[in-house]
Amino acid sequence: MPERKKKRIIEDTDAWMAADFDYIDMVSTNRMPLLRGPIVGEEKIEWLEGIVEECPEYYPALFDLASENIKNGNDEAGKRCTERGLQSLRAHFSRNDLIDAYHKTGEFLEYYLRFELALEYYNQLLKITKAKEKQSVYDSIALCYACLNDIDKAIEYQRRAIESNENCKFYKFLSKHKLVEKAEFKELEKEMKNLKPELMEKMLRYNEVRHNDDYTEEEKENVREELFEGDHAWPIL
Repeated sequence: MPERKKKRIIEDTDAWMAADFDYIDMVSTNRMPLLRGPIVGEEKIEWLEGIVEECPEYYPALFDLASENIKNGNDEAGKRCTERGLQSLRAHFSRNDLIDAYHKTGEFLEYYLRFELALEYYNQLLKITKAKEKQSVYDSIALCYACLNDIDKAIEYQRRAIESNENCKFYKFLSKHKLVEKAEFKELEKEMKNLKPELMEKMLRYNEVRHNDDYTEEEKENVREELFEGDHAWPIL
């Protein structure tokens, strides 16, 4: 029996098919809420928990549940769900599916400014990627370190990325926002320390809001949009 067919046999179980039906029902309702409103908030979390109880290895619900928890500030619960989702992919699906899930997890965590947690998963990803696949992971790690204001680490991993591919998203990010003044990488270390004063002010302002419980998540998001014009991958202090 081919390996891929053997790995995907979980999808033929009654538990998986029932979970799949319920999950698709939820997604369809949210896309076209005709007779009722969309399934959001606590109701969505309860719905997802019911699906996972029905099929503990149903990874789409696990990742969705992880994202809801992280958006609500419950990072530990989000991490547990993420790891269960990755374990399901590791056990039952292809290597490409697993690698894709790692990348999407890291990107989601970057969007919500969970750079330390994103680094955990990117470092796990490095262990299962082939040499030719590591450039994009190094690139993402460099960006996370830059956003954590660890310039030395950012430079270290960006150097690794550039050794294998010069077209890196982290360097393009720096150039786009004029955080560096020249295109040559040999000037990167010196120029990265030349952050503009207005950027530092924005970073400080957003950090004040981000850690202030008097603001709702929606209000924090509005401030972030206003300061950074929709670009969420900004360094924080």
